[in-house]
Amino acid sequence: MRVKLRLAAVSNMRTSPHIGMMTLVDDIECRALVITCDNNVREQLSVRLDRGPSFSKKWLPEVMWRVLRDMGADQFEIQINGLMAGEYLTDLVCTATGQRFPIRASDAILLAYVANLPVYADKTLMDRQSSPWKPNALSVAMPVNVIDGKVLRSLLDDAVRAENYELASKIRDELKSREKSERDDMIEPEI
Repeated sequence: MRVKLRLAAVSNMRTSPHIGMMTLVDDIECRALVITCDNNVREQLSVRLDRGPSFSKKWLPEVMWRVLRDMGADQFEIQINGLMAGEYLTDLVCTATGQRFPIRASDAILLAYVANLPVYADKTLMDRQSSPWKPNALSVAMPVNVIDGKVLRSLLDDAVRAENYELASKIRDELKSREKSERDDMIEPEI
């Protein structure tokens, strides 16, 4: 099973303004899934949301999508299927052929917005990773396991600088857990 999502908000992470967040909500606006992104993708989406679709019609993503659509390649959707090492496993899927193209989640959401593509998340993933959606809330909950390692290390530095030791401890524990998991996954060479 899967859940249809739509982009509801784009913002910066309050504790680390150099990290963007995209909030996707389900059709009934009860649950939210947060995807982190770099500031470039956040800015790309923010400009489009603020100024409307006609403003960016000559930008590369819009032009490339028009070219593909005009060539008959308009039967696509975005699927968010899992999570590994802080990164959502996301594919651009051709619904006509079933062909899958792995894509960074943040880029997939930008493409979905530009091309008006449907976005779906695996229901089990959504149940595990989403939080209640509150449209007028000043913040949104985000599980630490959806943040990639590089960003987590940056957040750890920010938390220590801000003397937020409780948050720093949670981030440190997540990093250690990932390092242990990576070590456990390594295959020992046979001698």
